[in-house]
Amino acid sequence: MMKQVTLSKDAMKYLARLPRNSGQKIVRAIKCVAAGKVEPYKIKKLSGRNQWRLRVGRQRVIYELENETKLLVLKIGPRGDVYK
Repeated sequence: MMKQVTLSKDAMKYLARLPRNSGQKIVRAIKCVAAGKVEPYKIKKLSGRNQWRLRVGRQRVIYELENETKLLVLKIGPRGDVYK
């Protein structure tokens, strides 16, 4: 069962600024996570938070699972900046 995906304003703005092919790669990866079809090494639980990290090339997607049916994308950005 596919989870409903919601993007924060910051995540949408960042995605809109990316080149088309990079943005499409990230969107495909988010859809895979929502469907439960992603390699486990790309996902990691963030310590001290109820959030997860998805690695897509040099970009990171920070998200949280609100419940069994909702996935909220909080931030998308390069590795060094996204955790701040």
